Amino acid sequence: MTTTLSAVKPATRASASTRRTILLTAAGVVVAGAATSIVALTVTALGAADGFAPLRPAVYLPFVAVGVIATVVVWRIVRSRATNPGAVLRILVPAVLLASFVPDAILIVTRFIPGTTLVGGLSLSVMHVIVAAVAVPLAQRIAPVGERRD
Repeated sequence: MTTTLSAVKPATRASASTRRTILLTAAGVVVAGAATSIVALTVTALGAADGFAPLRPAVYLPFVAVGVIATVVVWRIVRSRATNPGAVLRILVPAVLLASFVPDAILIVTRFIPGTTLVGGLSLSVMHVIVAAVAVPLAQRIAPVGERRD
């Protein structure tokens, strides 16, 4: 009987950890979604991006969710596989954030989406920073990373 109980305990612990991760990630999506919505609503209310489709909730909110979820997933992968995950993430996080600005810069220059303005394009970059500002501390809370894993 003791063997059966000890076999059940790790599964319960794993499911509690999974539930916690899902709930915290969902909360992160809600917080990032609310903050990016404030940016979109503010820019739109000021008339700087009238008719600019990327500032519609149906367009940007799925990207917010993907950004938060991808951050948590990649963070956990780096944490579990890297010898020094802290060092990897100190390079990876800013590199990915900087890379996320490239499409915004191309959009601002080429205006390939109708209704693009400088303010509209820059607001998308601000939204990227918001998602990172929510997702990175969230990932650290879910899967803490120290200096070295031996």
